[in-house]
Amino acid sequence: MKGLTSILTLLGLAMSFLVNGQTANCYCDTIFDLVEIKPQYENDVKGLMKYFISDITPIISNCINRDSTLIASMNLTLTIDKKGQVIDVGFPRIQATEMCKKEITNKILNMDGWTSGQMNGITVCSKYVWPISINWK
Repeated sequence: MKGLTSILTLLGLAMSFLVNGQTANCYCDTIFDLVEIKPQYENDVKGLMKYFISDITPIISNCINRDSTLIASMNLTLTIDKKGQVIDVGFPRIQATEMCKKEITNKILNMDGWTSGQMNGITVCSKYVWPISINWK
């Protein structure tokens, strides 16, 4: 009986840590698409552009060179939890390989500096749509 309890405990822990290859987040029972106060990155649009240039552009450049695909624009849908962490990245519009999407996702999942969205004065998990146009000159 003691062995069975230990196995069930370990199984429960393993399942709570991995969901779809990502760390499970027990803080989001509901994820809002629209909120009264949307999530905000530090220094707002300027901060996002700085992050994009320093952290995402090198990945996209590598993807273009490796995959021979021109990425001129994309929309990213980020899910920001109640603690200001990015917990999911969606790609509703991008012409890139799965490998490139995975590299971008891995980088953004480690992105710090977000303030969570709010609904009725309460911090909530919510979506943030990040449209990006790239001018390769």
